[in-house]
Amino acid sequence: MLNYSIKIIQRIILFAFILLLTFNMAGCKRNTITIQYMLEVPNLQFVETRYYFDGQWRIGSRLREKDDELLDVGKVYTDSIINNKITCLDNFDLSTFQVEVFLIDSTSSNTYAHSDLLSIPVEYGKSYTVIIGGDPETGLNLRLK
Repeated sequence: MLNYSIKIIQRIILFAFILLLTFNMAGCKRNTITIQYMLEVPNLQFVETRYYFDGQWRIGSRLREKDDELLDVGKVYTDSIINNKITCLDNFDLSTFQVEVFLIDSTSSNTYAHSDLLSIPVEYGKSYTVIIGGDPETGLNLRLK
């Protein structure tokens, strides 16, 4: 009787493992798009990024230093967009990729400046460097390096 119960449990575990493998293989291909940001604007604490596909905002992140220190002018900050089950991008046209950045006030968390959208025809596995320039008072600009 005990051997029979163990065999049933082993079969259930094997079946669950096969299902897990099947679901992991289905769905999005795991690929990455890397966006590097270089700042020309001093005295920034946070830069919020928004990524658009097919004209729709899909993913966002925040560039920041450890302990929320000011971001360094000239330093490269890297952000990776990972195509996986959580952020599945397989159904989007990568040539429609756009990026927008917002400056966030450290005390109120309000946006006080933003850029226009920058279009980048991205490809998986490639890296792109975006320079954040301009002035928070008159407007930010983004350009590819």
